Amino acid sequence: MTTVSPEPATEQCGPDHRADLIAGLRDMANWLEANPDVPVGAHDFMRLQYCADVYTASLDEARAEVDRVAALLDAKPYRDGTHYGTEKDFGGNVSYLALSIARTKARKAAKA
Repeated sequence: MTTVSPEPATEQCGPDHRADLIAGLRDMANWLEANPDVPVGAHDFMRLQYCADVYTASLDEARAEVDRVAALLDAKPYRDGTHYGTEKDFGGNVSYLALSIARTKARKAAKA
């Protein structure tokens, strides 16, 4: 059994950015609720996507970061081609996705 570190691979963002993002999500939800004439399509969705590749040095570290987030979400990681991710669905087409894309890491390594 793998032990998942509770610590992120690196600092993703400061507390001000996180608080601003959360406040913005709440403001948008409140605004949509207060303005029912604004259209929302049946196939529209909202996904907050965390790209682990940006905050890690290697593909193994990025996948470990996805595993760490999966444990926090109480979700299972999945592999889909070059994508390795985990997702929590909040209903109403709203979700949080943590993702690593092998091609992204390969491109970054080639540029280094």
